[in-house]
Amino acid sequence: AVEASHERGTKLGLYFEGYLVDRRAPLAEKALSAWQIVTEQGQPKWWTGEMEFYVCPAVEPWREALSGMFAEVARRTRADAVYIDQYGFSGAHRVCWSPEHGHPVPSNPPFEERKMLELIRRKLDQRAPATALYCEQMPCDGLVRYIDGAFNYGMVDTQASQHPTKLQLMRFVFPEVALIEMISSGIRPIPVPVDDLHRCFFHGLAFWMKGRIES
Repeated sequence: AVEASHERGTKLGLYFEGYLVDRRAPLAEKALSAWQIVTEQGQPKWWTGEMEFYVCPAVEPWREALSGMFAEVARRTRADAVYIDQYGFSGAHRVCWSPEHGHPVPSNPPFEERKMLELIRRKLDQRAPATALYCEQMPCDGLVRYIDGAFNYGMVDTQASQHPTKLQLMRFVFPEVALIEMISSGIRPIPVPVDDLHRCFFHGLAFWMKGRIES
């Protein structure tokens, strides 16, 4: 939870986890293991340490629960923006093989994420229409219509031979989406190359930094 005062001109952003639920959370009583992603080997999927479990976005009760939390918290706090973590990557490691979730086996992560984002967007428009929605990575084009912004890892997760300009070209295709460059990512702050800061300004992008200002 983050507390901020709009009267002081402070911007308030709220963080929501898109795929993980803590096994100690009240929601886990009905979600574990019925909503959990199942691997191709038939194993339930856990985050490292098996304290948080992956939830399949195709599960309709999960979509209703998460989208409802987004909309209600945004309404109560008058948040400027809400963030859904892990969405946008849509990688193969999020494929679900459960035959009980109502999706084809295996599932299609971008398709299921689209249904979740569509419902979140609809409920936000009903209860907190001024609140923006952004995710962890610029998604494929089929999901862009539901978001207002996205982080982008083009500067920290790139091969120079494939991406020498470090420029997310989708910003020209979808200029309505605010791109926020993750020039420094991870748990601990790391040094930021000055050239990458210059690139952000030159490209007209926002950027995300972490750590004490001296670092």
